[in-house]
Amino acid sequence: MKQLSDLSLELTLNIIYYLDHRSLVRLSATCKKLSTLIKNIVGVHGQIRIVDETPLDAPVSAVLNYRAGSVIGGILYMPLGHKDSLCHTFNIKTGQWSYHTMHLLGNIPVESLISKTAKVGHSIYMFGGRETSSLTLSNGLLVMDTHTFNVRSIDNSTGELPRARHEHSIDVIQDRYLVIFGGLCYNSVGENDIFCYDTQMNHWMSPSITGHIPHMRFGHATAVLGHDLYIHGGAQLGEDGYIVYDDLFRLDCDTWKWYKYEHPEREKQLRSSRLSLPLEQLRNPIARHAPNTPEILLTSGEDPRDRFQAAMIVWHHKLIVFGGHTVRLDDDDEEVLMHYPLDKLCVFNTRLNTWTPVDLQSISDEPIWISEMSIGTRSSRDGLDVWVVGGRLVGSHSQPPVTRPTIHLDDTEYDEDQEHLTSISPNSELRTPNQTEQSNRVAGLFETEPDLASGGKEEQNSEPCVLLLHLAD
Repeated sequence: MKQLSDLSLELTLNIIYYLDHRSLVRLSATCKKLSTLIKNIVGVHGQIRIVDETPLDAPVSAVLNYRAGSVIGGILYMPLGHKDSLCHTFNIKTGQWSYHTMHLLGNIPVESLISKTAKVGHSIYMFGGRETSSLTLSNGLLVMDTHTFNVRSIDNSTGELPRARHEHSIDVIQDRYLVIFGGLCYNSVGENDIFCYDTQMNHWMSPSITGHIPHMRFGHATAVLGHDLYIHGGAQLGEDGYIVYDDLFRLDCDTWKWYKYEHPEREKQLRSSRLSLPLEQLRNPIARHAPNTPEILLTSGEDPRDRFQAAMIVWHHKLIVFGGHTVRLDDDDEEVLMHYPLDKLCVFNTRLNTWTPVDLQSISDEPIWISEMSIGTRSSRDGLDVWVVGGRLVGSHSQPPVTRPTIHLDDTEYDEDQEHLTSISPNSELRTPNQTEQSNRVAGLFETEPDLASGGKEEQNSEPCVLLLHLAD
């Protein structure tokens, strides 16, 4: 009988793409060749290093918005992040910084605006945002010509404009359409609406949305793969504080239908309860969905982390999530802002629907936490270079291990250690760790998170920093 390791690469890959996460783990233990191949398929590997901690003294040290970055022709542009209406540029080929005065055409009162950006052709679009001085929210649409640095307001568009907001996302589909999702409006806990702007027709539209619509949120991460918009995480304002999400959604921008990728715990529940899926679903991991819910797709692997203000990029058929923040309760039941280091990645394989945690090799002796960031990517000979420009948090200190929240799925609690289902009612109290669990902090419901760092309860400072994440094939 021919061994799997002796088959051609194409045939081996076809077999691997039909296996679930648990089968992949077992298969990778059979030989080194298959282990290396599977690790490359489900995850990534590489290293992270600091390129420059003082990119440009005066202008960059006064940057107010690290999140308004877009890459065109190997140049990362960061407009409207400075009180003097400067556009900072970083050449990801040479590693050189420069800055340019933007020419505001007409009456544009946006001396310093915390806004998100997206690029179409050689133009950078900026929608909405929050003014740094007055905290006023905007629903204006600006466009900057990267050849001349002229900025004009698009105030003659047709259609329904979105409400003023910030902490939303703006992405480009087909190098033409701007897709706006979510954010924070006045007197809201978050939004989950979709608006689309046609840059050629100068027209706003609010498409009819179907499918499994995400909860209202802001500060989520987004990425575009083909004609699909993916969103991960984000937060919502609750009555008792922040609600931080760890979920993943996909919006088909051809049909405007939402699909939800179910938490890996659901797949474990179905496996544990021995629920049989239709044969055609078992043979097609991409189309595998929860029973009677075609808009909900099953996933496997390690649990993704809850976070907001994180980054998400696309590489091949993988979504790579890193950075960002979350909220945990301290011993006094007070919310503490926690930070994820940049060398801890969550990788989602869109072909296998599998989550995989990846630790990058860090050149720095200390963990690297970033408050806000812009991302620029560039293909290299052996992989992908991801340039991160942001504010490196100063004074972050290690936090004693914290308890990760229990995951709820349809009023069911899944005990990963015992691998069985225990029904709970909405009013039942969750158990607390016993003495052994408190000392050992076992994985599962009471998983520790030693990689998180706390900013404490005092405001933290950040210093400008440029980092390079090199991801290898």
